[in-house]
Amino acid sequence: MSNKITEKLKAVPLWLWLGVFTLVPLVMILFYSVVEITDGAPHLTGEYIVRALTDKGTLYTFAYSFYLAILSTLACLLLGYPLAYAISKMNPSARDIAMVLLSLPMMLNFVIRTYAFLSLIEKGGVLSNILAIFGIKGGVLVGTDIGIVICMVYNFLPYLVMPIYTSISRIDNRLVEAAQDLGASGWKIMRKVIIPLTLPGVISGITMVFVPALTSFLIPKLVSNMNETIGMTIEAEFYQNTSETLVSNFGAALSLVLLVLVVLSMVLVNYVDKKYSYGGENA
Repeated sequence: MSNKITEKLKAVPLWLWLGVFTLVPLVMILFYSVVEITDGAPHLTGEYIVRALTDKGTLYTFAYSFYLAILSTLACLLLGYPLAYAISKMNPSARDIAMVLLSLPMMLNFVIRTYAFLSLIEKGGVLSNILAIFGIKGGVLVGTDIGIVICMVYNFLPYLVMPIYTSISRIDNRLVEAAQDLGASGWKIMRKVIIPLTLPGVISGITMVFVPALTSFLIPKLVSNMNETIGMTIEAEFYQNTSETLVSNFGAALSLVLLVLVVLSMVLVNYVDKKYSYGGENA
């Protein structure tokens, strides 16, 4: 009995942390999404939720944010999977160096490394000069969707490479050898053995890239302030349009809708993972 009580007491700090920093903010977002305080009294309203779901400008912002997030996630996946596979096949010393180089930018502050990257893509930057050779808008990526996607890939690529690399490094080489003994080609081994076994890492990496890319406001704001993302809209609502209660009801409603969309996206991704993963019904 005493051991059970001790184990429960050990979990108290975790539950307190989750309650204070996770549950309370979510409850506040829900509360201010449907409750407006006027003249010191709360009033129930669905105006802000309806506005978030029906306003054409807001719907375009949501669609634009998903567009950027999907492009960034796909670009990270196309670059990250081969990179993770290549790193896993390196000798230990080269692999350690590659992992350090991959994670080194993450040791810098997010704002600092974003500004540093801007110096590469603005007019006269190294990357801009290279792209100018190929005639891409004079080589200037600042103010373009391509610039936003490249900057997101730069910031979020390690979050996708790490879990995929971990999944690949855990594959039993005997499975690959068995496939080779059965006459499977390199591509067939990749498609039938390696990719299915690394799918959990892929799903984890996609989640870790898609969610911050969808909700990001700093990168789109710094790289291109021409089109607003949902993150920029929410940031503006809370920073500029707060009432005397220091809360934006419309900002809270947008945050709630965004949260629901993110959860639904993750449910869909997990459903695909379970349905098509190795050993699943379509394996």
